[in-house]
Amino acid sequence: MFQPLLASATRAVEKLRDIGEPLPDDLTSQLAKLADDSQTDAVRVAKVEELLRPYVLADVQIDEQGLTAGTPGAAEPRLVQHGWRSFLVRVANPHRLLGDLSAPSNHVLGLIDHHSHAARITLHDTLTVVPRIERSWLQVKLAGPTDVSGLDVEYKVISLYSRDGGSRSGELTFVLAVEEETESLTRPPVAKAGQRMGFASRQYAATYDFDCLPARDIRFDVREPDGSSTVAALTVRDSQRRAYPSKAMRLAPDMFFHEHVYRATGEFITLPAGQYEISARRGPEYREVRLEVELSAGSDAVTIELDRWADPAARGYYSGDPHIHAGGCSHYSVPSEGVTPETMIRHVRGEGLWLGSVLTWGPCYYHQKQFFSGVSISPRAELEYPAMQQAQGMTWDPQDTDRDSQSLLRYDLEVSGFPSSHSGHVILLGLTDQDYPGTQLIEDWPSWNLPVMRWGHAQNALVGYAHCGAAWRSEPRSCRTTSSRDSSRSVPTRSSSMFRSAPPTSSAVPSSLPRPSSTSGTTC
Repeated sequence: MFQPLLASATRAVEKLRDIGEPLPDDLTSQLAKLADDSQTDAVRVAKVEELLRPYVLADVQIDEQGLTAGTPGAAEPRLVQHGWRSFLVRVANPHRLLGDLSAPSNHVLGLIDHHSHAARITLHDTLTVVPRIERSWLQVKLAGPTDVSGLDVEYKVISLYSRDGGSRSGELTFVLAVEEETESLTRPPVAKAGQRMGFASRQYAATYDFDCLPARDIRFDVREPDGSSTVAALTVRDSQRRAYPSKAMRLAPDMFFHEHVYRATGEFITLPAGQYEISARRGPEYREVRLEVELSAGSDAVTIELDRWADPAARGYYSGDPHIHAGGCSHYSVPSEGVTPETMIRHVRGEGLWLGSVLTWGPCYYHQKQFFSGVSISPRAELEYPAMQQAQGMTWDPQDTDRDSQSLLRYDLEVSGFPSSHSGHVILLGLTDQDYPGTQLIEDWPSWNLPVMRWGHAQNALVGYAHCGAAWRSEPRSCRTTSSRDSSRSVPTRSSSMFRSAPPTSSAVPSSLPRPSSTSGTTC
């Protein structure tokens, strides 16, 4: 009994060390000495438990049915705003069940479910969204192996991320997906375990009054080589390669499927004290800049000078991406609405693009078509829906930059999710009218592409097929980036087309531009 417990405890202590929160050296040395101690197993087991007890945040008891009950441990529930804290979890399993332990949080909404607010902002008439965002302040995950191996007692490591500072009440719930001889074809074990817990009238969660140390708003002074202000893609990681703000806690314009966020000169990211690697990019015309930064309690700003290696616009070539989406692709857990032009223009500016063609398509058609105007636009990069931003704690003000006027949006159309999609996805750039004659619903559109293409040509639009390179790929994904260096990137992608022309203006119609040399974007 002693040796398996010691092995479990040692693995947990080593995991805490590996993620940057080591326990005191004398404790680890005392654990190591117990391996050669001549005392009885019962005495040594008691000593292991005594040594680790002050660092246990939650005690989890598993009953004979595999249901769990959590109670607070002896560790002080102290967290840090926009940062991670890790603790031990003691798992008592007297019936020696086998399974996989998880810690779903009641205080953050999953990225892959229909309640997610991290994927996109909900419509105004969704009355519950602001309270839901306010409640979504605590991210929880088990660090390291999550399997319950059948020991009477074993130790796990749990990591918690707090969006907020100050005092917050919260719960920790643990679910055991018990190994079963016959697996369900429709419901995974963890879902079945959660359902069993939902029907039982008992308290499963451990309740805490968390004390969250406030972080600081760090201002980013991003500059072009000539000193002008601009927007860039900033990736902030700690020593464990964890991205900040936490991807699961983001609200547009910060996207959960990006490692980075887009910030203009003078805008903020809230960070706790600590060491970070900060990288800055602005599309393919810039080399990545990396900084090693130590933020102390008195830090309030980081200065970044971008490294531009090419300026095609100086020679009459202007970058653009002819295929980006504001909603409806698999990056969004509710593929129906998406984000507004104010978010899209921030992303386009952060990639150094002169023109981004935002293609409305089937799943987001009815919501996104309101942004079509038939002309190129360059809106201010405001934060969407102030009440939701306030609930999320995003209180910084968007800043204008010297380069804002160089980036434009143009809303156009991709015939995907339409009746004729079976014969290929057609993109139409430079439309003056986005509604096919005589139609009110998508289902009213033609069932083959030729009339759609003729309709586009009649408007002097640029018409062609998307995803020309997709057939050369073998991975079975419903939506993938075909030309980006980072497959998680989406709106917009890193790649861009170059066109030879005068720079586009807000009154210019992109159909007058020469045909782009390549098509980039996502296969949606």
